[in-house]
Amino acid sequence: MRTDFVRKYAAGSGQNPAQQTPKRKEFCRLLYFEDEDSDQDLLNILLTDDYLTELPGEVSGELPDILRDAGFSVTEKEGEDLTVTVRDLSGLGVVSKKRVPSAMRALGTLNEPLFRRGLMNCIFHTKREVVEDLGSLPFSWFDPDISCYLETDNRINGFLLIHRLPSGSLRVEFLSAYGPDARTDLMFMIRFSILQAMKLCSEDIKVILRRHDEVARNLTGYLFPGKKGEPCLYGERAEGQ
Repeated sequence: MRTDFVRKYAAGSGQNPAQQTPKRKEFCRLLYFEDEDSDQDLLNILLTDDYLTELPGEVSGELPDILRDAGFSVTEKEGEDLTVTVRDLSGLGVVSKKRVPSAMRALGTLNEPLFRRGLMNCIFHTKREVVEDLGSLPFSWFDPDISCYLETDNRINGFLLIHRLPSGSLRVEFLSAYGPDARTDLMFMIRFSILQAMKLCSEDIKVILRRHDEVARNLTGYLFPGKKGEPCLYGERAEGQ
């Protein structure tokens, strides 16, 4: 298993992302563990901050006991991530029509300065929760062919950003659009990326959909009604009381 980094979600507030003040109770994700040193680094962060923490349910060994010994209450419930395959996506009604507006383009057609400017603009306008470090991730972090953006009147007003994990799995990092046709534009971007994945990936490739806010939960519930996320361990500890 590989080590991913701890990700925190902060609510968009219409402020410059660098000036946003995260909510006191944040989400911290421990996705993978590689070795004892990596585990300890993550645990040091976990045990010294006020986090609500989601851990993969298959984590073995003494980690739940370590959390309980450190004062966390640990419960198991459905995780935020929903994992599907490219085959699952190809069966969705949203891709039954192949038309995609010319305003939708693959991320690889955009240069990095324009990407940075467009992303900061989208983060500024969104009311959705975003990964706290989204604005500082390298341009190369996002798949250039499956990720896409929307440009209207020479302004970028939407992104669907996908990260390809070393395993080949695809993970949605950001999906947002603003403007009078934002809802329609979101579905067009989803269609674009699914069609690209169908063309470029094996049907068995996993796609990880993050359900970290109400919009994402409603969208995945609409696309995959009744589908559940993997069971995860949740640990919570109140600080300074």
